[in-house]
Amino acid sequence: ICLPRLEDEVHIYRISSAYRLLALSQDPLVSDVSQAALEVTARKRSKGLTSPQDFLNSPAQRGEGKQGDIQSLWSGVRVSLQLCQSTIDLAKKEITIEGRSYGPSMRHLNCGAMRSVLQRKHLTSWARAKDQGRAVQCVSAHESSNHWIRGGKYTSFAEYRFALKARLNLLPTRTVRERGGEAINDTSCQRCHEEQETLAHVLNHCPPN
Repeated sequence: ICLPRLEDEVHIYRISSAYRLLALSQDPLVSDVSQAALEVTARKRSKGLTSPQDFLNSPAQRGEGKQGDIQSLWSGVRVSLQLCQSTIDLAKKEITIEGRSYGPSMRHLNCGAMRSVLQRKHLTSWARAKDQGRAVQCVSAHESSNHWIRGGKYTSFAEYRFALKARLNLLPTRTVRERGGEAINDTSCQRCHEEQETLAHVLNHCPPN
């Protein structure tokens, strides 16, 4: 139901790359350099109070590091792990996602599992939306309800374009045009003149429509 976002893919591949560097590299030099860099970051940001693995798998603490400190690869991986509900076990060379562990032989499943976590988060957020959330439970029940999102199959170009603009609230309703700087004297609905002409009103609440 939810397309992967660019920032989601950044988090996913950041974790995947870190896992490969720390646990899966066949080159001992690469593994040693990566673990040494992680140790340096953990020592600096936690002031020597946290082990590299605990640092990697725990959320940032208040007052940690220096103000204005530049984010390193490993502090970025740490943020991504929290967002994807994942942890990396350096000793076992496993990555755990939502309580399920994946060893080296299952590394090809990691990205898909993390993507599912983030998609469910977006779906939950979408379902809580005041207007759009009303239909999410129905739309997400079966893939046939939202097959058009990924490829536009069985959907005309005009319908696809309309749907994407509607999803982003970019259709030229009076309230959107006013927000864009256009001088609109009256933002009430052009059909019923009872409420403001918002996308939700036009599609869902306007009696004539």
